[in-house]
Amino acid sequence: MAQNKFEVIEEDVLGGKILAKTNFIVYSEKGVLAKPNGDFTYDITVDVKEGKYRYTFTNFVFRRYKQDRQDLLKYVPEKGRKPIEDTKASGWKKQWAKNKLQMNNRVNEHIVSLREAMKYIAPKPIEAAKPKEEW
Repeated sequence: MAQNKFEVIEEDVLGGKILAKTNFIVYSEKGVLAKPNGDFTYDITVDVKEGKYRYTFTNFVFRRYKQDRQDLLKYVPEKGRKPIEDTKASGWKKQWAKNKLQMNNRVNEHIVSLREAMKYIAPKPIEAAKPKEEW
């Protein structure tokens, strides 16, 4: 599973809420031919109450990468951003579908991680020592 790095934007301990931002690079190919196609930035909100929690993923925005002119092995962000809800992807519709699929897989990884992290194991009650009976 990929390493998750989050930038905490807001943390309300008393209210039980954490808002964080993160990003994820998507690739146009797999394996040794993998080239970064761009990255998604998005927000994760975790709300916690007595005995329950919820998570919300919002503000998915894509930024496309291009090959750097000076260093052909390096990829740099292009100008402009694209929300994930945008259905138009002129010239790269097939890759846009792949990017959204990779993003969906990433969110599912987050959900699995959150579920594991939020499993509550109640501590075992401490048994009081019984006094010895004296005769």
